Formats: sequence, structure tokens, C-alpha cells
Amino acid sequence: MKTKDIVAIVTSGLVLVIIVMVVLSAKNSKMTLGPEKFLTNSNDGTVWVKYSNEDIGIEFDYPNNLEIFKQEGISFRECEGCPGFIYIKRQSTPSNTLEEAIKNSEYNRHTFSGETTIDNIRSLISNPFDSEKEITDEKTFLVIKNGYLYGIGARWIDLERFRNSVRIY
Repeated sequence: MKTKDIVAIVTSGLVLVIIVMVVLSAKNSKMTLGPEKFLTNSNDGTVWVKYSNEDIGIEFDYPNNLEIFKQEGISFRECEGCPGFIYIKRQSTPSNTLEEAIKNSEYNRHTFSGETTIDNIRSLISNPFDSEKEITDEKTFLVIKNGYLYGIGARWIDLERFRNSVRIY
């Protein structure tokens, strides 16, 4: 065997080892996609991506099978008419309390099922309505920060993981 052939075989082997190492490390850790996007895997195999929007001052993780589409605010869906989604709405409020802000907003028809925190800020959990019927598999987290009422909603995704990833700045 010639030296040239040995070098080619060794080089090919090293390239293969490097590719396998990169794939395995990406599968088990965060992988940078850009300045503000990271991929992470969940226990069920879902790949989550970090989203950041400086215009409305929010960031959160979402399943990468959802795509951004704009309506009012920011929305993520698998496709138009698909069941799983995330939406973010922000409106200015002069109110100092969450309850007062809700009375003067589109959320005043929602029923509330409890409290939690979003980014260490008190949040009310609401159950939205579709026409006159309550939607039980969807939750909206309402938060006040920096003079804005945020409506942060999701349906048919891991709500706990989503809620814990939200940061408002």
C-alpha cells in the first residue's frame, strides 16, 4: 500500500469520527443556530428552539415544528388550522394591578383557573373562549411588566416547559 493511500484512508476515518462526534454532541446538548437561537431536545424527542423579540421584550422556547405567523402580536403554529400553537399579545396598560388591567382588556371574558409565575412575576392563568364555549386545553398566562399587559397563550404543547422558559425584559 502506498503512503498516499494510507493518508487518504486515515483522513477519511478522521473525518467520519469528527462527523459522528458532532452529531452525538448536538443530540445531547444545546447547538447554536444564530445569535439568539438554540436547539434543545426534550424527553419525548421534541426539539425546542429559543425565540427572542426585542420589539416586544420577550423570549421563550418553542417546539421547532411550529412556524411563526403574524396576526395580532406574534403567533406560532404547525400550519394554518393545526391544533398546536403559541401566541403572544402585548398591550399598554395604565393599570397597576393585573386584575384592573384585565377588566379593561380583551381578556375580561376569560375564566381564571389559578395563579403561577412567568419570569418570577405573578401571573393569572386564564381559560379562553371560542365563541361562547370555553377552550379547556388552552391556557393564557397574563402578566404585567413595564406598563404592558402580556397575554402569553399556548395549546397542545408542554405548557410547563414553555412557561418556565418565558423571559420578559
